[in-house]
Amino acid sequence: MKKIAIITLYLGILCNIGCTSKYGKNHPMFNTTGYFDKQLDENTFHLRYRSNALTSIEETKIYWNRRAKELCGNLAFESIQDEKMVREYYSMHNGFGDPYSYNYDFPEVVGIVKCLKIKEE
Repeated sequence: MKKIAIITLYLGILCNIGCTSKYGKNHPMFNTTGYFDKQLDENTFHLRYRSNALTSIEETKIYWNRRAKELCGNLAFESIQDEKMVREYYSMHNGFGDPYSYNYDFPEVVGIVKCLKIKEE
C-alpha cells in the first residue's frame, strides 16, 4: 500500500512539472501548449506558439520571439504575427456518471519568420 502511495505521489509530481513548463516544443500526444514550426523554404518558417491558460498574451509573444531567434541562429529576422485567444471546451463525467464541461482560453501567437542574411546586432 505504501508503494502505491509513493508511486501515485511521484506520478502527480511529474504531471505537475509537465503542466507548468512554459517554454518548449509542442507534443501533440500529450498537450496543446508549446511551439510548433514548419520550414517553408531555406530562410522562412511558419511558427505557432500556444501557452497555457494561465499565461498572458504578452508572455506568449516573448516565447514566440524566443523560438524565432532560435530558428534564425545569429541572423536577424523579420516577422508577421497574429495573436489570438483560442477557446477549448472539455466534456467529462464525474465519478458518479454526471456530465460536466468546462473551457479554457489559451493565448496563441501565429506567424511567419523570415531569417535575413545579415547578422543580428
